[in-house]
Amino acid sequence: MTIKTKTAPPWEQRDAALREIRRAIITGRYAPGLRLVEAALCAEFSLKRNRVREILQVLAQEGFVNSVPYAGCFVSELSQKDIAQIHDLLGVLEGMAVRVATPMFSDKEIDQLESMGHAVEEARDKPEEMFKRNRKFHQRLTESSGNERLGNFAALLRQHNMRVSLVFFFYKDHVEHSLERNMKIIAALRSRDGLQAEQVIRQHFIDARDALLKALNSCV
Repeated sequence: MTIKTKTAPPWEQRDAALREIRRAIITGRYAPGLRLVEAALCAEFSLKRNRVREILQVLAQEGFVNSVPYAGCFVSELSQKDIAQIHDLLGVLEGMAVRVATPMFSDKEIDQLESMGHAVEEARDKPEEMFKRNRKFHQRLTESSGNERLGNFAALLRQHNMRVSLVFFFYKDHVEHSLERNMKIIAALRSRDGLQAEQVIRQHFIDARDALLKALNSCV
């Protein structure tokens, strides 16, 4: 897809192209192992070669592409080890964020989170929409601590996780499990039990990790 951004400032063109390429990797439009050719990207996004190189450098730093000397940049692949580590880190980061934030949550904020949880449930028959709403719910939990570095790192990990986790929302058992965990988190917040909320979140990511790895192994 060509982005028509010729009238925008160079940095805006670059940032728009960066978002689009990152999205293409996350959604699988740019498949793992695909070589990203600079000339082709220049033509597709109407960018100069130095801007494309800046984009590829950012994507390499984020882990979305691998730069191979004398060969080029290739879309990275997520190994089972990568998937396990991403889930483990997300559980730790989100759990810690909620534990720290629990004493600071107002009743209104908890009500808002509960509404977000119900919105996830209302989309249970629309896997892609449910996935989107559930991601926003967990993103809100992560941001609750006010720790910007934690939030940014978790957001990056969540983008990598999106590359493999959407498929789960097509399975009824995972949907029910996810909805149940969300409500348990809300209940812990209403009880002002930060440790319980953290435990529920960490177990949620452990269970998701194990189920995903089991599903991947069954396809081998």
